[in-house]
Amino acid sequence: MAKKTKKNKQPQPTPKSNTKWLSLATFILVGILIFYPPYFRGLFFKEDMFLYHLITALVFIVVWVKKIKTKDYTIIRTPLDWAVLAYAGAYLLSLIGAVHPGEAFFGFLKALNYFMVYWMVTQVVKDYKYYVAVLNILLAAGTGVALIGLLTATGYCHYPAAVINGVIQSTLQYSNATAAYLAVISIIGAVLWIRRQSLTLKITYGIATYLTALVVLAAVSKGAWLIWIIGIIILLIGMPGLYKIKALYSMGLALMAAFVTSEKFIPAITGPNIKAGLPILFIGIIIVLVGQALWEAMAWLNRKHGQRAVIVAAFVLVIAGTAGAFTIGNSLTNVAPQELVTEAMQIFDSGGNSYSYRMDFCRWGLDIVKDHPIFGTGAGGWNALYHQYQDYSVFTTEAHNHFLQVWVEAGTLGLIAFLAVWILFLLAAYRLYKVYREKKTDDDNQDHQILIWGTVAAALACGGHAAFDFDLSIAAVFILLWTLIALINAAWIITAPPKPVGVRPVINISVAAVLTVLMLYCGSSYALANHYAVQGAKLRQSIEGKTPAQQTTLLIQAANSYQRAVSLNSLDANSYADLGGIYGIFYYSQAQSGQTGQQNYHKKAIEAMDRAEKLKPYDTKVR
Repeated sequence: MAKKTKKNKQPQPTPKSNTKWLSLATFILVGILIFYPPYFRGLFFKEDMFLYHLITALVFIVVWVKKIKTKDYTIIRTPLDWAVLAYAGAYLLSLIGAVHPGEAFFGFLKALNYFMVYWMVTQVVKDYKYYVAVLNILLAAGTGVALIGLLTATGYCHYPAAVINGVIQSTLQYSNATAAYLAVISIIGAVLWIRRQSLTLKITYGIATYLTALVVLAAVSKGAWLIWIIGIIILLIGMPGLYKIKALYSMGLALMAAFVTSEKFIPAITGPNIKAGLPILFIGIIIVLVGQALWEAMAWLNRKHGQRAVIVAAFVLVIAGTAGAFTIGNSLTNVAPQELVTEAMQIFDSGGNSYSYRMDFCRWGLDIVKDHPIFGTGAGGWNALYHQYQDYSVFTTEAHNHFLQVWVEAGTLGLIAFLAVWILFLLAAYRLYKVYREKKTDDDNQDHQILIWGTVAAALACGGHAAFDFDLSIAAVFILLWTLIALINAAWIITAPPKPVGVRPVINISVAAVLTVLMLYCGSSYALANHYAVQGAKLRQSIEGKTPAQQTTLLIQAANSYQRAVSLNSLDANSYADLGGIYGIFYYSQAQSGQTGQQNYHKKAIEAMDRAEKLKPYDTKVR
């Protein structure tokens, strides 16, 4: 009797048709997650970040539904994944010596959220079509930020603090960060612009690059200009073959359009009739259109008539470039607001206040590190402690150097993790670049080389500016950086898939579930707590002009709101302090009127104030 063959009981892959819609939905959700942060004050404030935690958790669930449906249970696949996770882990360990426990935990949640966003980008980028789509999302987000700044400057849009004294700050509400962010976006725009594609797309990318470049100028930030130049040089160095010329031409065209436009635009938005600035924007658009038409004409001559046409085209390019250089020089020296010229002249000035302040911040930060070397002070530690180390009075909530900020907050462990991210990122990029460089004749490989190097140039520009400013303290900018790093990681997985490691579905799904629950709970409860805290503040402020009975009623309602706030977020020192203040008012009022029960309010006031002081012992406002 023949032996029965064993049936293959291994699970069969889910048909692609069953997961196609889920893959698309997942990508769209992750796209929204990396698109919208710049529009909500860069998620710099905790109340905006709490909501982002909740949204991240919901998208994370969808990503895992897709992974489970396709029987892919992996979490960590590359050394870069480990490094990014270690960065979040370092902020978890910083809770050990945190000087402000509440702020430290909020900082850990941010770092963990960044990891989840990074990880989700690597999950949805399965090929270079998705890679390009992510770059398009980043460019669209940046172009929107630029447009809001430009339209607010010309009076056709209103966004709070988007323009201050004629300087565009846009949605990030800080001119240096806006300039640095859009400098990075302009590099992404140039990368997408020079690829093989339709004329319509080239024009679209050209206009987007010009608009972002114009705001970089109008934000008046010499630091951003410096890393912009460095980023462009890095971009040009790595472009393959004739794409160096194409990248130089395209970036030069966008810069020329921005410079020429700025000569009329900046005086308009700082003058009495700001709405006159809007038509001026079309000057740059026309320059981009003419420049692109000139390039297409030269490319056509090259295809039809060969090398002689190339020589003629090169001659025309030289003439156009020379004219553009004179135009830019004239624009720089004659632009009405002297801020551009003054700011440009100070780029390499090491004697200015900006430079000396940053050197002192560095010195104070290193002194803090000496006292908290391993685990750091926890997030918020710089702002809590720097006054104790300074030798003259100056106020700054940030260290203006993210590498130093990480060292202060997450200790040496955090700095090592952050540096490891950069080292592994550059190593992965170098390996990818080497792979594609060896296949010069393949158009797709050349296109991939352009994308890889463009991403590297943009990421280095972003990280470079963070070495002397606090861009990465703004969540939207950090998400941009982590997204660029995730793209390189995804490209490495696409090109050289890592060997599968021992996958334990139960463990990996459990880890994912813990992260989801943590983000869902903290995001929702902290966001709701902030709602009640804001409600309590409004009620307390509304007591002016009211009768004593009405004031008492409003204060009771405010106390109830703050009680709800601290019950949902027991780490919020400010809510405890405000609640203690209200209890103090009740105690004083009852003591003055001779009512009984005032000791109960006295006890509650002391308890709330003690709790606030333990959460933020170095915060003078709380104390």
